[in-house]
Amino acid sequence: MRASSPERPRKVLSIWGFGLRFLAYYCLLVAPWPGWNSVYGAWVRVLGRAAYTHDRGRWHAEFEPLARTPERPLDTRIALIDREAPTIDGRFPAAFLDIDTRGIGWVPTALFAALALAMPLPYRRRGRALLLGLVAMHAWLLVEIGVHLADHADAIPGEGPDGLSRLLKATLDGLDETLIVQLGASFVAPVVLWAMIMLNSRDLRTLSHETSPRPPASQPATKPLRHGDIRVTGDKLN
Repeated sequence: MRASSPERPRKVLSIWGFGLRFLAYYCLLVAPWPGWNSVYGAWVRVLGRAAYTHDRGRWHAEFEPLARTPERPLDTRIALIDREAPTIDGRFPAAFLDIDTRGIGWVPTALFAALALAMPLPYRRRGRALLLGLVAMHAWLLVEIGVHLADHADAIPGEGPDGLSRLLKATLDGLDETLIVQLGASFVAPVVLWAMIMLNSRDLRTLSHETSPRPPASQPATKPLRHGDIRVTGDKLN
């Protein structure tokens, strides 16, 4: 019967250690800390205003806080205003879109952060990857909000029964359903991003302790000198 390799228990323990660290970080980050949802929601509204609130163009988006309730955990209302179609009394028509910034923003960001922090890598490398990933996750969040706005704007050129807008509208409907309503891609995106940023062959070997040390350069065998030994060289004594 062949004996099992001594490296196998180390690999198993390393993977289990990564999993336990990930669970600890993730549970810590997504815990309902008092006041955190309000702080994060306010931050998302700042980002949304910077990206989508402007004075030019047909559509104008305003981000407002919304009281969250256990029955309706939505904390941000987006007023999407059409400024090219005023009503008789001078008002502009608007669509009101309510979103859950925790569900589409913080929970996926916490998932990426937990994966990054759990990797058994040097602190500097983990810190760089975490910073890059947080920037990418915020950019992804703005993309999700942009899809949500575009799906409800109906300002696609070529409107008509045979126009391209019908296909684009169907595409936007599917993306909006996936990104905002079902939140499926919100959990896939951080895992894909983590794999792109942090995983390479060296990191996988680190995770599983499959480190193969480089063999030392060949050197002539030398015998340690003892007291009384005489080293003989090729130099000629005069």
